[in-house]
Amino acid sequence: MNPERRAIVSIVAAVSVLVVVTAIILIFGVIPLPDFPSLTEQSDPSIPGTIAYVVHDRASCIYTVPASGGQPAEVWCGQYADVPGWTSDGLLVVTDYFAEPVYVLIDPATGSEVDRVRIGTGSDGGPEPYPYDLRRQRPDGAVVFTDWKGDGASTVRVRFADGTERAILTVENAPRDYNFSDAQWSPDGSRLLISDSAGRLIVAKAEGEANPRVVVRDQETWAYNAAWYIPGNDTYTVDVPGR
Repeated sequence: MNPERRAIVSIVAAVSVLVVVTAIILIFGVIPLPDFPSLTEQSDPSIPGTIAYVVHDRASCIYTVPASGGQPAEVWCGQYADVPGWTSDGLLVVTDYFAEPVYVLIDPATGSEVDRVRIGTGSDGGPEPYPYDLRRQRPDGAVVFTDWKGDGASTVRVRFADGTERAILTVENAPRDYNFSDAQWSPDGSRLLISDSAGRLIVAKAEGEANPRVVVRDQETWAYNAAWYIPGNDTYTVDVPGR
């Protein structure tokens, strides 16, 4: 086959592939991710507090972002840190497992370490690791959980103390592997912080219209690896001995 004919055959083959791919897209469609408004683009001053979250890359770095929306700020990085929290007086707490389990107390304004406190079992005099799943239960007994059927449908639900349930946020006809991966309460119990499989943290109202909005995107973090702090509200704060 001469070079000119070979070039023509290659072009025809490439065009054929493009036509087939285009036809598949037109016939079966491309299912987009659920689209939620961004608090970064339009903040909401009525949402109180600050959200801290951990991103694992080459190190474990903790970021903070206003719950009302804004640009995330990197505060501190460690070898292997997880399960962030806050003290009642507004210090960040990160559980660092690199050498031995310790609480690292961090000034969120400067990123400087204030203290390191060894984590024990409780019975040996050291504090127990903070159980992050406590944030899934509101003080009145209402528990938030996620429900995923694996077919592009995912729901965030609340089960109240009397056994009744309410769907807070539901998506349908999403990509088959899309899901809400975890959720927790805000300290005042009025909102939920929800993570999804697209690497987003979403703030939604717990009552009335959910009005979901993205406060963090493309960070591959999860709600269990985040902590919400509202000054003056000690719900879900971490008690560290000596503070």
